[in-house]
Amino acid sequence: MRRKFGEVVGALEKLSERQRLGIILLVGLINGLLFVFMVPPWQHYDEPGHFEYAWLIANRPGLPQAGDYDQSMRREVAASMIEHDFFAGLSYRSNLLSVQDPIWIGEAQTADQPLYYWLAALPLRLVRTTDITFQLYLARFVSLILFLVSIAAGYAAVRELTRVGNPLRWFLPLSMALLPAYADLMTSVNNDVAAAAFFSLFLWLSLRLICRGFGWLEAVGVIGIAAACVFIKGTVWWAVPLGVLALVLALLSVRRRGWAWIAVGVVAVAGFLALLVWDGAAAWYCPGAGCQVKQTSAGGTNSGRALALAYHASEDGPTRVIQSITPEVVQYLRGQEVTLGAWMWATQPGSAKVPMLVGLGVPATVNVSQAPFFFAVTLRVPEEITSLEIVLESAPQPGGAGEVYYDKVVLVRGNFAQAGTPVQREVNAAVVDWGGEQAVNLLRNRSFERMWPRINPKVAQYLEYALSPSQILASLSDLPGSAWYYQSALENLRDTFWGKFGWGHVPFVWPGAYMVLAVLTWIGALGALVSLWVKRKSLAWDVVGFAVLALLGIWAAALGRGTSSLYGNVFIPGVRYAFPVIILTLLLLWAGFQTLFGWAAHRLKTPRWPQHLAAVLLLVLFDSFALYSIVFYYDGVLTK
Repeated sequence: MRRKFGEVVGALEKLSERQRLGIILLVGLINGLLFVFMVPPWQHYDEPGHFEYAWLIANRPGLPQAGDYDQSMRREVAASMIEHDFFAGLSYRSNLLSVQDPIWIGEAQTADQPLYYWLAALPLRLVRTTDITFQLYLARFVSLILFLVSIAAGYAAVRELTRVGNPLRWFLPLSMALLPAYADLMTSVNNDVAAAAFFSLFLWLSLRLICRGFGWLEAVGVIGIAAACVFIKGTVWWAVPLGVLALVLALLSVRRRGWAWIAVGVVAVAGFLALLVWDGAAAWYCPGAGCQVKQTSAGGTNSGRALALAYHASEDGPTRVIQSITPEVVQYLRGQEVTLGAWMWATQPGSAKVPMLVGLGVPATVNVSQAPFFFAVTLRVPEEITSLEIVLESAPQPGGAGEVYYDKVVLVRGNFAQAGTPVQREVNAAVVDWGGEQAVNLLRNRSFERMWPRINPKVAQYLEYALSPSQILASLSDLPGSAWYYQSALENLRDTFWGKFGWGHVPFVWPGAYMVLAVLTWIGALGALVSLWVKRKSLAWDVVGFAVLALLGIWAAALGRGTSSLYGNVFIPGVRYAFPVIILTLLLLWAGFQTLFGWAAHRLKTPRWPQHLAAVLLLVLFDSFALYSIVFYYDGVLTK
């Protein structure tokens, strides 16, 4: 038996790299087909809405516009969702009898970029009259093809970065084929599939350009794929500046590339600084224009900085700023009376809105003059509340001229509305004297003395599709208030990288798996740092720099994507937004494992083939465990 096994291992080692790639693609095809058919219909992130976009392209002339839908098609999709127990365990289901209102099939995606949906629509054009569930599976097959394309791109990219015989050349694309979370996403109907596949191709060609020097075919490929990324999703718009960098590096000799990096650094810093205006308030988020911190001389206790909100005309939306209340404070306030107030005045007599907690009534409108006056309201926080935000909002004025000022904003637990005026003995002090009692002010940067830059509102509106720069920047000014989000986001990105399926609600059947995987993640990251240090003299640092920029750009955008959770409904991002750099992410992790475990195996004098066999078996077992978890979950839901 041992002899025969050795012969099999020997035969595998003699395979050419292309033959190994063929085997890996076959593994990816088989694993992809398992995920295509084992995940029930419509049980991926927003899959009904993504399918709807592709269906509209296949069945109507031109591209759909935001808000377009077909009621009869939605009725078929909703019926299929009911047939396949989509609503099992939920308290609602779609109303198939609806005539005037669109039948609910989830979030519409028709405002997204069209390229992925155009690809997914290709087979649908040929089967317009067939069963809608069958059409869904055909669209999933388009994603499966893109899955295989990304695996091939992973092989090609690693081939540019490693020497002949390096096991990463076959192990990295094999791990892409067998990583459960990646296989799950890449066999769904979702534009994140095209984002991952096209950006993987982009990385391969960019790395090839940088490693081998300028070539026309590669340059045209980089330009073309970067342009395609613009029409796929905002998460991969990072390909455009990266593509320019790759072309510049490819045109320069290795010795001159250092100057290019200096120029890139200077342009990046100067460009970022040019986007900023330096009149924002730390810990407060302003969604648009018309809010800024100003130095005032209102007199009395209100000399210094205050927040100015521009009045707006009746037909325009209000100017507003928001501060999130931390989860710990929300817990502290549940079921309690709270008093909320601020010193307020205006450039001219008019009306203004008293500070309000979002969702707890309508902001009270009061008359203000040019002299500061303190206004307060008392509210009761419901027991079941899960999040709170304080909002300062301007009132409409004829012509929209002038500004209203807020200073020394207060939120305390208890009823102090009739207790007179609070006394804040120090600027931005956390404790106020109010009605003979001391009360803790639960807000941050209450007097707007701590300033913070914000993205120029004229530019921010064009960047919001790709990422949320204004929200991210505001969150960084308020780490005490945003730390909970970043901790939750990092944990969810890590867990979903290894496997949370369906709509992110299907976990591994053994919860302890996430703790084990968290430890392995840290080991891999540590090993990657060790590997970079050990190989620092032999590495091509221009290639490393490009890879680091790609990694940081995509992962940072994924991490910050849910910062809207701080100012509204909670959304904690999953790893699908970071899968465009799956190649580089796995490369770092596996290089880290290779360094640490390779060192241990060398000390123990373990042959290479048992190490490789163990790694492959672990991948297969892990993937099988994920598939079992999916079947176990849906069997349990459907039998209840």
